[in-house]
Amino acid sequence: LSSRERGKAVPSFTIALDRAGPDERLAAKESAEALGSPLTMLTLGKKDIIDAYPDLIRAAEVPVIDSSAGALLRLAATVHGSGYKVALTGEGADEALAGYVWFRGQKIRDALAKTIGVPALGAIRNIWLGSINADRSKWPPRNAIRGVRVAQQDMYEMLGQTSSLLYSDEMRDRLGDHDAFHDLDISNDRFTRWHPLNQSLYVGYKVLLAGLLLYGKGDRVAMNSSVETRYPLLDEDVISFCASISPDYKLRGMQNKWILRQVAARTLPKRIANRPKTMFRASRSEALLGAERPRWVDQLLSPESLNATGYFDPIAVNRLRGEPLRFPRFTPRRVGLDLALTGVISTQLWHHIYLGGGLCELPSSSGSTQSPNRTALVANFGA
Repeated sequence: LSSRERGKAVPSFTIALDRAGPDERLAAKESAEALGSPLTMLTLGKKDIIDAYPDLIRAAEVPVIDSSAGALLRLAATVHGSGYKVALTGEGADEALAGYVWFRGQKIRDALAKTIGVPALGAIRNIWLGSINADRSKWPPRNAIRGVRVAQQDMYEMLGQTSSLLYSDEMRDRLGDHDAFHDLDISNDRFTRWHPLNQSLYVGYKVLLAGLLLYGKGDRVAMNSSVETRYPLLDEDVISFCASISPDYKLRGMQNKWILRQVAARTLPKRIANRPKTMFRASRSEALLGAERPRWVDQLLSPESLNATGYFDPIAVNRLRGEPLRFPRFTPRRVGLDLALTGVISTQLWHHIYLGGGLCELPSSSGSTQSPNRTALVANFGA
């Protein structure tokens, strides 16, 4: 549509991950050729993802667990280096039209609740939490948002529970029984009367857009290279339209983004319009905890650095940091620890950059590796 308005094909930019995540280069080439779009492909490996990570945290100004955002940081630099100041991106389709896997999970969950009952779903949850060896006394309650269990909660709570293995006692005490979902400003009185899918989509906007898409994967990483990203699918009129249509046009059976695929099939070959969604993700534990990890990772995870910030238990981190690579990729314990340990590294790195330095050899926001009260800590890192 943009190319048609412009009168000639809009150039496209994408990322190829070289043994650092799902490789979509063939699919990208096929789409670009179908549209006649000149394609620039940036190829990144695990080392590139690692090298981009400190720049990512510095640009986003928040901890970012999704390491693939570092690839987008580098892609923005490529766009800028090619002479472009503005880029259109596809953020918003999954939020508006139920693209993420947990929306299908909600549909399955609700169907199971009708056939086997809610207690059986609780048993499935308990099996997951038991598989990651989480402390049963610290398992989170099954909280609701204004009496509603949205799609994201099941997965978020189970994956997030791995953090109970890594928090320091002080951190755990300060959190207490805090439920982050209660922080959401769900002020619309009609919320409880909406279709369950629309309730979850609304919460998805609240949770993902500001914290991930517009920080780690959007505006901030793009503006780090003076590139302005624009989001046609986050246009207010588009969002209003998507909110008004039947949930069956969004998730039909198990086909996500159904109505968008119907529109796409008018322009693209059906095999592209109906291609299964894959999450864009890059290596986390393989890159940040593997044999080729940079020295600053070990420095951030040292007992001295972990004690200095106080967020995480040094003994638990040291005991578990090698575990993700010993488990098959999609097992519950591997997935949970992969996210949790990346969160530890990301939070430690964010603290170092923005709260005084002194945790590793990388420069802080002041341009120094040291803060006045942590000079000895840096000296203890040795060679």
